[in-house]
Formats: sequence, C-alpha cells, structure tokens
Amino acid sequence: MKRSVVFLAVALLAGSTFAAPASSDGGGLKIGEYACGDALAYSFRVIDGRRYTDLDNTTTGTYEIRGDKVYFHGAHLDGLVGTGLKDHNFRLSDRFCGPWQ
Repeated sequence: MKRSVVFLAVALLAGSTFAAPASSDGGGLKIGEYACGDALAYSFRVIDGRRYTDLDNTTTGTYEIRGDKVYFHGAHLDGLVGTGLKDHNFRLSDRFCGPWQ
C-alpha cells in the first residue's frame, strides 16, 4: 500500500512539474517553432512549458498563459502579450501566430 501511495505522489508531482501550461480551453503552446505572419522578428521556438527562444537559439525567455493571453518575459518578445489563444494559435500585435508546419 505504501509503495502505491508513494508512486502516485511521485507521478502527480512529475505531471505538475512537466506539464505545459494551457489556456482555459486546453490549447496552450506546442513545443516547436511558431511563425508570426511574415515577420521573422516575432517568430520563436517553444522549448518547454515555460521557456521560449529566438529562432537562432541566442536568447531565451519565459512565457506564461493566463486565460487566453500569452505573456512573454525576456528575450526578443519581452513585454509583448499575445491575445486570443485558442487551439495553439494567437495574435501578437497585428500578426497571427501559430505552430510552424
């Protein structure tokens, strides 16, 4: 019984530690490259559930999702807020951003 409880606790902690943040509809950001319109300056790569980098991997920042908004901290998107997050897509300034396919 003790092993089951310990295993369950470890599994729950691992899931909460490594799970990507999600918007209210469950459509957070996918790991991988995001294109934002035709402007490379706004494009980025999601590293994990909290961090992103520019496409050259030279600067790293963090992001957080609150509701349908994506808040960027550090790196080249510092201070920008994406809006309307749904199904991994959102708007950043006047550009549509989504996973590169």
